[in-house]
Amino acid sequence: MAGHPAHVADPSDLVLAIRGLRVSFSGNEILHGVDIDAPRGGVVALVGPSGCGKTTLLRSVNRLTELAPTASITGEVQLDGSNIYDRGTDLNLLRRRIGMVFQQPNPFPMTIFDNVAFAMREQAKSRPSRSSLLPAVEDVLRRAGLWDEVKDDLDRNALSLSGGQQQRLCIARTLAANPEVILMDEPCSALDPRSTARIEELIVQLAGSLTIVIVTHNLAQAKRIGDYAAYLLNGDVIEQGLAQQVFEDPTEQSTRDFVSGMFG
Repeated sequence: MAGHPAHVADPSDLVLAIRGLRVSFSGNEILHGVDIDAPRGGVVALVGPSGCGKTTLLRSVNRLTELAPTASITGEVQLDGSNIYDRGTDLNLLRRRIGMVFQQPNPFPMTIFDNVAFAMREQAKSRPSRSSLLPAVEDVLRRAGLWDEVKDDLDRNALSLSGGQQQRLCIARTLAANPEVILMDEPCSALDPRSTARIEELIVQLAGSLTIVIVTHNLAQAKRIGDYAAYLLNGDVIEQGLAQQVFEDPTEQSTRDFVSGMFG
């Protein structure tokens, strides 16, 4: 993918502000008071060696971490200025506002159409007809770069799609809920290079209209698609800022060692 994203967001306009986030499992602290900013309408790449806490951080941003019975979480994750860990937070609404795409594509075992329409039906006051949903389904599939490949086969079982198509369908399903933020946990790690390139192009196209926070082990990918970057090591944020600065002119020696390939 040539070039670099041209949609770098205003760093003063934060859709997400993570403040003092600490996460422990069975008393073992994984994140040590993490602070991270996610400007509205940009791509934030979370990088660092395996086991540094990137996925735990990501899952804590839409409150999936607490599903583990031994998890303990303190600190704040502010979405548009409101702490998502406040009592009374509607988790269903939260997970529509902050969608998530996982490492392995996980389409529902139903048709392509029904995968995308699922969230639309869930949010409707009365069950909408297929014909009334079709324009919205088409729009979302177009945004996910999948419409031209499936438009004549919407009743096909989603599990019969290729891995890359399944991942784009999962992105479409997430988009159908009209999120403000999409979290992506290594969305290309199970895909071939061609599918990876299509997902990267899609991420760049979507950024601007929403915020994407992506965990990736692929530094080249982070450089290609990231507007902002945060480097984590052993549960701490070592450095964050504009991706170009973090990757090309980091201020911390540890960051320089990581991006130069000395470890990771």
